[in-house]
Amino acid sequence: MSENDADELALLTLQESYTLPVLMYAIPALLLKSRQVDELNVCWNNVLRRIFNYNKWESVKAVILGLGRINLKHIISYHIISYHIISYHIIFKFTQHLDIEHAIRL
Repeated sequence: MSENDADELALLTLQESYTLPVLMYAIPALLLKSRQVDELNVCWNNVLRRIFNYNKWESVKAVILGLGRINLKHIISYHIISYHIISYHIIFKFTQHLDIEHAIRL
């Protein structure tokens, strides 16, 4: 691993730590169309192209897979699913608590 490779990985880690959370913050609350998800994926791929010095016509799929990462489409899906699972558990616990209070009053 060369020094340049380490710099690229450091840049990628910084982008994943600071930029990606900003992009993902409101994703579960939005109703994105497939086209919009594709456009966000292209934007994220362009970030990777810039870090790893790829041309616009070159695919970064091998870079993503080689580094053990997933593409932005899958990250978005993960965030939406996680949001709904957490929401379900919160609602379930809340309604369970209401049922107990209701039973106590009877």
